[in-house]
Amino acid sequence: NQSTKSKSEIFEQEGEIIQKALERAFLLTDMQSKMDGITTSGATVVCCVVIPKFSPNGKHLTSISIHAANAGDARAVLSSRTARPLQKLCSESSSNPTKKSSSTSSSNESSTLPNPELPNELPIHHGTPAVRITHDHKSSDRKEIARIEASGGIMIRGRVLGVLAVARSLGDHGLKEYVIGRPYLSSTMVRIQNDDSDLNDDDDANASEKEQSPTVLAATAPPFTDGEFLIVACDGLWDVMRDQEAVDFVRNHVNEHGKGSREKVASFLIEEALRRGSADNITVIVYWL
Repeated sequence: NQSTKSKSEIFEQEGEIIQKALERAFLLTDMQSKMDGITTSGATVVCCVVIPKFSPNGKHLTSISIHAANAGDARAVLSSRTARPLQKLCSESSSNPTKKSSSTSSSNESSTLPNPELPNELPIHHGTPAVRITHDHKSSDRKEIARIEASGGIMIRGRVLGVLAVARSLGDHGLKEYVIGRPYLSSTMVRIQNDDSDLNDDDDANASEKEQSPTVLAATAPPFTDGEFLIVACDGLWDVMRDQEAVDFVRNHVNEHGKGSREKVASFLIEEALRRGSADNITVIVYWL
């Protein structure tokens, strides 16, 4: 009976269902690629399911749920002041792929550890927060190395069997015993404060969240908010830009050129990555919530 459940309980139930579906989709796609004869190439993957939530009368946006999945070093970064990860639904990148984490430090590990390829990385919450909601499965990740070695694999020159610089992917079936397709999964809620709707039924809600809550623009179609967004991109961007740099770049570009520039800001991120010398594939999506 959803009428007796708190918003957190409903969010948790939704997250469990969607995460199971995302994991199944990743694994089935991985299997299908082998059946189609794609054995010597692979891809890193990231995707997000975005679900707006409304008040019972349907007139007020109350929250936006974001369920993310990734395999490899394709990444999703959320720019939001009111994002709340559901900790128990953030899977760890560990030797136990089904283990769930209930601690803030482990589930947010990918957000707080510095990127070894970008020394002196800015704090994750510098200015308008950049919140990483995926985990980079790089071959330098200690937990991934432990998982690979436990499966009988070895690291050569920092790569899996001397070949791949990522520890998870779809495809790459010649290395599938070590380079698995099981994704990292997370669920995050962006809280919205409306004066005439009771949203804060959780104990940790406070007045500062009301002040920081995004302005609601529309109640029928995205973008719903004035300024909350997702950056979904492959490593060609993240090799040369930190999470916070990318978020600040998008906000600064839109502030300078107006909201009409939102539709093209992803292309400007690509141009900036090229200007900084990125030599990898670059695919970028900026989704306004």
